[in-house]
Amino acid sequence: MTTGTGVPSLTDLLRTKRESEPVSLDPATGLWHVYRYADVLRALTAPALFSSDVGSFVPPRQELATVLVGNFVRMDPPSHATYRSLVGHAFAPKVVASLGPRIEACADRLLDAVADQERFDFVAAVANPLPLLVLGEVLGLPTDQGDLLNRYSNAVVFDDGIAGFLDEDVVSVAAPVLTEMRNHLLEQIDRHRSAPGTGLLGELVTAEVDGRPVTDDELIGLTTLILTAGHVTTTASLGNALLCLDQHPDVVAELRADPSLLPGAFEETLRVRPPFTWGTRIALEDVRLGGQDIPAGSMLAVWLASANHDEAKFTAPDVFDIRRTPNPHLSLGKGIHFCLGAGLARLEARIVLKQLLDRYGEIDVVAGDVEHYAADSVQAAKSLPLRVTRK
Repeated sequence: MTTGTGVPSLTDLLRTKRESEPVSLDPATGLWHVYRYADVLRALTAPALFSSDVGSFVPPRQELATVLVGNFVRMDPPSHATYRSLVGHAFAPKVVASLGPRIEACADRLLDAVADQERFDFVAAVANPLPLLVLGEVLGLPTDQGDLLNRYSNAVVFDDGIAGFLDEDVVSVAAPVLTEMRNHLLEQIDRHRSAPGTGLLGELVTAEVDGRPVTDDELIGLTTLILTAGHVTTTASLGNALLCLDQHPDVVAELRADPSLLPGAFEETLRVRPPFTWGTRIALEDVRLGGQDIPAGSMLAVWLASANHDEAKFTAPDVFDIRRTPNPHLSLGKGIHFCLGAGLARLEARIVLKQLLDRYGEIDVVAGDVEHYAADSVQAAKSLPLRVTRK
């Protein structure tokens, strides 16, 4: 498969990598790229060999350091479990299920706002604001701060991807937004300390780690992680779902006839178009992976997008199959770092997609006007114009 310009698609390029150099060193960056499912899975699920703590590679900017304290995605055991346990109960299946009516109301209100339009930007209208509204409620933050939170995600994650955290110039540009974000969260922390309110932040201000109160920096790091990870993953995946469905009108017809297929359609979207194409790990010791000897201290780029299309793991991996069972994609991670908010993202997607199909008889992506984020580690639409016809 090639793109409309004749340039090989990412899927084609990754297939070539799996076949010819499944684990390879990029001398320009020092990154070891890992492409096959078995090798990616090993890197994700062996924290004693492959660390998630990339602190030694991150530019020493105070603005960035303060939002990474408490970020358990960048931690190894035992610290990882300690911090993850502080917030895990807020994303338990029963709690997530209880948010269903609120998510439905939010999605309904956002779609009502564009109800008189035959064309609208799905990202701006729904995919971007919805997760911020939901996460704000989970955390106990004001629901009118979406613009600030969105600017933060764009400054650090969307615009420059994972590599943005490793680039001094990128962090310097993002520093003013990071400082603004920190100050805003400090205000919310002080508010909850003065009069503990509802939501996770109201609980965290009285929580303890190893017998001591959770610090402000830890609270900021935990809150920032939940906001950005939950926002980026859901926003990207909702847009990717619309792109996949637009390419497969036969699937849309199936979903209209049987909405119970929506969860499978979303899982297949995650497999085919993961929101993050690759993640990072650090080799803690000399290790052999995919036939290559990787020195201790090396950084790995583990390609989720490649693993999800590995012919050795998936039958007909290039086919968009909403009935694929099992579907052991790695888009939401694996092992101790499996996405904490996976259940919430899945629920939001099911609700939004169903509401779109219920409201509109036709939903077409205006392909020529779609704008994607440029970062190679992020697979998401920045702007996704839809042309719709109400039922």
